[in-house]
Amino acid sequence: MQTISFILSTVGLLVLIVASLMKGETIKKTLCFVLLGNFLVATSYLFTDIGVNGAISSYIGCVQATINLCFEAKKKPIPVWLMVIYGLSFVVANIAVLSALVGIIAMLAALCFVGCVSAKNGKIYRIWQAANNLLWILYDILSGSYGPLFTHTVLCLFTITGILINDLKKTKKAVTHFQERKPQ
Repeated sequence: MQTISFILSTVGLLVLIVASLMKGETIKKTLCFVLLGNFLVATSYLFTDIGVNGAISSYIGCVQATINLCFEAKKKPIPVWLMVIYGLSFVVANIAVLSALVGIIAMLAALCFVGCVSAKNGKIYRIWQAANNLLWILYDILSGSYGPLFTHTVLCLFTITGILINDLKKTKKAVTHFQERKPQ
């Protein structure tokens, strides 16, 4: 069963790598990749021993990404009340399927996902994604979910690379530009 988990996680990883490296001011394309990648990773958890919290969190994430795509298509902001519902859905679902205390980490990672799918641009998405991945890595280690562990570790590295490539250089440029304009 771990082999199926690894295959699904690896394909999900490739899709999520694309999401973490995408440029752009809108999140629409990123959300499409996040939806597909999360579905594959969610399904991979079903082939592990105690990955049910990971599966439920990732499937809920798919629903949330789909809803956010609808808002993005209409060019409407995501209401705060909806983000609260997102967070509550993760908490309730994870408590309902909690089989081990490690499931609490999945719940925290899932709450970071609300920040990911609610991001307005790639930079904010990547920051939330890095926090999300670090928590998933901890969950995967403790739950013995090695396919998703591979996925989240590699994705975390690519997310950090995306931050370095797309976000930090812009911040450094802005600081340099500000310092050049500063009166002496």
